[in-house]
Amino acid sequence: KEKRLEQKEKRLEQKVKRLEQKEKRLEQKETRLEQKEKRLEQKEKRLEQKEKRQEQKEKRLELQQKETRLQQKVKKVEQKEKRLEQKVKRLEQKEKRLEQKEKWLEQKEKRLEQKETRLQQKEKRLEQKVKRLEQKEKRLEQKEKGLEQKEKRLETEGEKATAEGEKVRAEGETARAEGEKARAEGEKVRAEGEKARAEGDMVRAEGEKATAEGETVRAEGEKARAEGEKATAEGEKVRAEGEKATAKGETARAEGEKARAEGDKVTEEGEKARAEGDKVRAEREKVRAEGEKARAEGDKVRAEGEKARAEGEKARAEGEKARAEGETARAEGEKARAEGEKARAEGEKARAEGKTARAEGEKVRAKGEKARAEGEKARAEGETARAEGEKVRAEGEKVRAEGEKVRAEGEKARAEGDKATAEGEKGRAEGETARAEAEGDMVRAEGETATAEGEKVRAEGEMARAEGDMVRAEGETVTAEGEKARAEGEKATAEGEKVRAEGEMARAEGEKARAEGEKARAEGEKVRAEGEKVRAEGETARAEGEKARAEGEKVRAEGEKARAEGDMVRAEGEKATAEGETVRAEGEKARAEGEKATAEGEKVRAEGEKVRAEGEMARAEGEKARAEGDKVTAEGEKVRAEGEKARAEGEKVRAEGEKGTAEGEKVRAEGEKVRAEGDKARAEGEKVRAEGEKARAKGEKVEQKEKRLEQKEKRLQQMEKRLEQKEKRLEQKEKRLEQKVKKLEQKQKRLEQKEKRLEQKETWLEQKEKRLQQKEKRLEQKEKRLEQKEKRLQQKEKRLEQKEKRLQQKEKRLEQKEKKARAEGEKARSIRRKGYSRRRKG
Repeated sequence: KEKRLEQKEKRLEQKVKRLEQKEKRLEQKETRLEQKEKRLEQKEKRLEQKEKRQEQKEKRLELQQKETRLQQKVKKVEQKEKRLEQKVKRLEQKEKRLEQKEKWLEQKEKRLEQKETRLQQKEKRLEQKVKRLEQKEKRLEQKEKGLEQKEKRLETEGEKATAEGEKVRAEGETARAEGEKARAEGEKVRAEGEKARAEGDMVRAEGEKATAEGETVRAEGEKARAEGEKATAEGEKVRAEGEKATAKGETARAEGEKARAEGDKVTEEGEKARAEGDKVRAEREKVRAEGEKARAEGDKVRAEGEKARAEGEKARAEGEKARAEGETARAEGEKARAEGEKARAEGEKARAEGKTARAEGEKVRAKGEKARAEGEKARAEGETARAEGEKVRAEGEKVRAEGEKVRAEGEKARAEGDKATAEGEKGRAEGETARAEAEGDMVRAEGETATAEGEKVRAEGEMARAEGDMVRAEGETVTAEGEKARAEGEKATAEGEKVRAEGEMARAEGEKARAEGEKARAEGEKVRAEGEKVRAEGETARAEGEKARAEGEKVRAEGEKARAEGDMVRAEGEKATAEGETVRAEGEKARAEGEKATAEGEKVRAEGEKVRAEGEMARAEGEKARAEGDKVTAEGEKVRAEGEKARAEGEKVRAEGEKGTAEGEKVRAEGEKVRAEGDKARAEGEKVRAEGEKARAKGEKVEQKEKRLEQKEKRLQQMEKRLEQKEKRLEQKEKRLEQKVKKLEQKQKRLEQKEKRLEQKETWLEQKEKRLQQKEKRLEQKEKRLEQKEKRLQQKEKRLEQKEKRLQQKEKRLEQKEKKARAEGEKARSIRRKGYSRRRKG
């Protein structure tokens, strides 16, 4: 029995030795694993530092590019400022010119008012002269009436004397004398008729002259209207050039807006890149924190391994349970990934809805294009109406030409009347010849006198007709000039229409440029909104990184605590070895529980598969939503060809998203690989523990290097902030310049309105001047007519004086005749008395 006990004791000692050797081998293995883990950590840190250096290098390059862009932007802003200063100077010069023009117009207005007062005074003087002439005419008419009464009285007396003379003379002589007298009176009446006809011709010639002067005035009016049309056309041309300049300004502003929008887009892309960098950095922090957590958990697990080595089978059972929990966690991770896929699908659906909204926007823009086309159609109808107006004007010209034709026919009829008058003159001359043979000396003398007066009157009529022809010729010349002026006015109007059309075209280009500017601004706003969104995501990711870093610190502290507990547990391990047999039994029980936990893990994995299936379903719904979005995009494509570009960019973004997903999957696979290597490395941790102190010293060095990198990164961030501030200052400066541009535009509009008012005033003054000139011409014509009337009155006065002289001569002849008749009567009476005495004597 004692031998058996000794053998048993020896076997137990051998078993203890084997267990000690096994424990040593496990410790060596654990040290190797720790050393390997430390090497991997160092390798990971080196990679992180390399990655940080690369990021800093990229960031420096980005900041340098951004700085160059900002410098270019500064130069552009300075150039814009210079252009604005030049524009201000030009506007100031224009304002001065307008002020000088206004002063000149005021002086012109004063001169015109003075001229108007002078013309009014002249008109009053002419009216007074007219009144004096009318009074003189009345006096002459009264004198003429007195002479006519005297003539009638003398005629009655002469008739009485002739009757007495004729008593003595034979009745045949009386009849002949009366016939001669009647013929002479007929000649006189005919001569007076000729005179009246000549005066009528003279009056007609004056009428012709007045018509010609009216034609001249009308032609001058047409010329003035043509000049007005020309001035209006030039005004339209100037206004069109103003519109064109405004349109160019609008185009420049739109290009500025577009450039600003592109700058904003670049800035926002930079913000987006920075936010993505922050997100990546936050994820790296999170990964590092998770690494720290994993390392702490490894320390904890190692401590628990020490305890498990003491407790044996119980620890293995707990390991099984922990693996089951890992499976549960992986299943939860799968579930979270599926939810992420679902969220991504919802994002795709939202993007599709955004595309739908964009397509509706394209529809609305298409409606706007349609409305603009209708506006163009209305403008074309306006042009048609203007063409019809031109047609009506052409018909008016045709009617005027017919009027000219009628006037020419009137001239022809007047020429025929002159021909008939000439034939009448020929007949009258023949009558004169026949009458001259039959008339007495006295009657022939009176006829000669009357014929001479008639010839004189006819000569005056011919002279007046010649003057009328001359005036008519001048009127024709003036009419031709008026037609020429009207043609020039029409030409100027056509040029004005052309200029107005160019102005409309320039305005349309301005509208187009403004629309492009609005579009560019909208895109800039959109990009800015995306940048804000990305910045917010970056801030969120940074916050998560900070949180993860805090958790990592916490986990690291827990790892230190777990390592301390491991040392404590190792001390208790010796004690626990004695209790191993008891624990083994409990281990069997724990293994059963592990099997149960494995079953639960399988159940959890099945749930994870279910969640993944739901994620696939959500992705399918996202694909369906994307298909609907593509359908809507196709409709938007119908509205505008630019939809293709947007879809291509969307496809590019989606491809990048897919690429990102693939890279995420790749990263996840690498994570799994790293995790596997970590497990392997943890197994070899025992080997690495010996090199721990050395690695810790190296770790301190690495931490210092990491701190330097962080400081460098902070400097880059400060530089980035400075650039952002600089960019903000530039934006503020640009806004101030925009406000300055708006003020200048308002000032330009005010100046244009002032210029228009001055132009209106100028046209009004020109019209007033024209009216005064016409009034002056009318007064001059009136003065001429009054002078002619005065001349006619003087001639009439002379004629009346001659008539008075002739009447006096006639009176004298009648007195002589009366004396002669009386003497003959006395002689006849004495003869009769002698004869009576002879008869008495006989």
